[in-house]
Amino acid sequence: FAGFIMGGVMYGIFFTPFFQIERIVVSGNAKIPEDSLREIAQANLSRKFMFFEMNHFLVANTSAAAEEVKVAFLEIESVVVQREFPDSFHIIVRERQGIASWCQGNPRRCFALDAHGVVFEEKEPELEMILSRNDGSEVNVGEEAVNPELLKRILSFGQQLDASSIFGEVGLRVSSAVLVSKERVNVKISEGWEIY
Repeated sequence: FAGFIMGGVMYGIFFTPFFQIERIVVSGNAKIPEDSLREIAQANLSRKFMFFEMNHFLVANTSAAAEEVKVAFLEIESVVVQREFPDSFHIIVRERQGIASWCQGNPRRCFALDAHGVVFEEKEPELEMILSRNDGSEVNVGEEAVNPELLKRILSFGQQLDASSIFGEVGLRVSSAVLVSKERVNVKISEGWEIY
């Protein structure tokens, strides 16, 4: 008799509409469409239980949903999927922010570069510093193009030069940096001069 009651309780918990996923809220996205994020998360929150596909709050696979959203959109730096009792989920996205440009190839293609040194979307450079390698090697979108510590030092050096009174008085700025080796970076000034 106790088994029958326990079975009824389990059935009530897992198959009641009360715990079915009803709502997925998305925040933090600016470039990525909300519907696309919601669709990928929804597909990965469900779990199979024996013969049943369960779209259930208590057994939802939040880590799989977060990982698949991140894999689907290389523009995402991080994603968290939170449960909101009894039937909702909140997807919190942090999109990558471009702090420089990475250019490569022939013909030249440029990409946004984030603070972790990862290239993440094709983009024409504006006023940000342009980085590249002189060995002709190329980096795929989603991969690290430059070590984050080296990137930080290069950008800091460029900002210090740009902020100096000598550069300010004559309107010079650091325009690009070429990674020659692990020990050497050539920095180009807007007038075409190079510092190494």
